[in-house]
Amino acid sequence: MDFTSAYFLRSAALAAERGCGVGLIHSHPQGHSWQRLNQVDHDAEALFAAQALALTDHPLLGMTFAGGDAGHSARIWQQHGARRYRPLHAENVRVVGEDFTITFNNLLLPAPTITGAQQRSLSAWGQQTQDTLARLHVGVVGTGSVGMLVVEALARTGVGRLSLFDFDTVQTVNLDRLITPHHATPA
Repeated sequence: MDFTSAYFLRSAALAAERGCGVGLIHSHPQGHSWQRLNQVDHDAEALFAAQALALTDHPLLGMTFAGGDAGHSARIWQQHGARRYRPLHAENVRVVGEDFTITFNNLLLPAPTITGAQQRSLSAWGQQTQDTLARLHVGVVGTGSVGMLVVEALARTGVGRLSLFDFDTVQTVNLDRLITPHHATPA
């Protein structure tokens, strides 16, 4: 990794003007998936961590691009003590562009074990896709009749975490659109 001080200072000045922080990204051309920092990369990012915080009032974001499969990894450099900085590694990196890709940090967010109930899903799209689905956190807005069908399908597919959002309350008029236990009473 080779970021010159002049380049960094120019970037930090622009970021500070706009109220933003600085992110440095480097590549591992033959790398695949999540990339750990080697000592050279660690030392190079650590050199800029204190300057980024001092110049922008935001911590440094370090990223690595794995050229072998277009995976990304990321960390935020946080201060520990007067002159020490350590990277706080992200669980995953999501990239939105022509494609939507997610790269997971297997040390922080390992793929859960496949259950017998997911064997058909696994055979349909393979281990890598199933591992991705199992580690996703999906938000569903609207939990009426269509939303709950989507929620059920996501859960059966093996999506690991679901967050459900709906502004409505349970009332007699909307019971036909809800999946409710028999003892539920409308407000």
